[in-house]
Amino acid sequence: LQAATTDLFTVHSPALAQEQREAMLAAGQRPPRPRDALKPMTDRAVAEVHAHAQRHAGKDAAVPFLVFLVEVGGQASTVFTLDEAEHQMVQAAFDALSGPHRESPRIGEVMRVNLYHVARTYGREERVKAWIDWVAEEHGVPRCRAQALLARGTRRIHSRDEDAGLRDLREVLEVTTDAGLLAKAQQGIGEVERFAVGAVAPEIDGVDMDGVSFRLTDYRGKVVLLDFWGFW
Repeated sequence: LQAATTDLFTVHSPALAQEQREAMLAAGQRPPRPRDALKPMTDRAVAEVHAHAQRHAGKDAAVPFLVFLVEVGGQASTVFTLDEAEHQMVQAAFDALSGPHRESPRIGEVMRVNLYHVARTYGREERVKAWIDWVAEEHGVPRCRAQALLARGTRRIHSRDEDAGLRDLREVLEVTTDAGLLAKAQQGIGEVERFAVGAVAPEIDGVDMDGVSFRLTDYRGKVVLLDFWGFW
């Protein structure tokens, strides 16, 4: 797993990528595009990690390999399409994690909000929803429950079901003592409450197009349209 991870993330190193590019240009060669360079590494990693998961099938030792497959499958789906065999490996990882391994004390490692989106790509959306619900409500390890509640609550808030999302995040505060998870839950609760309809907007300082400084509170009592934008 460590070797596969090293291979995958080596191609993301800006310094190393620049060195390789300069060396190829000096040799009169055309450097590959980042996507082209990443695909062979992904192919190798998926195949090797799947083999390790199969070797440990039915044992808790398989869980980190299965988690890796799901996470790499999620990243790959945003960059390029895996071939059919690799696609099936990721699907099999979903099925194993949500089936025979769902009671694993390590299952919380994959309980993230983007799991819902990745599951849709691999045709496992309904299965994953039921899986996260089960972990959130019935798993025997408090930390795993909290991780699932945090993922489900965040997704509900993003889907504009703030009441249900807040219930999940507040339940996180009751089921775990993990400082990191508590901080994330409290942050999520605070953001919803602070920006809810009817809440007082936070102070905004800025400079208008004429170079004149202003504060949002200068316009208290007037109708104000705030247009937030940026480059992504």
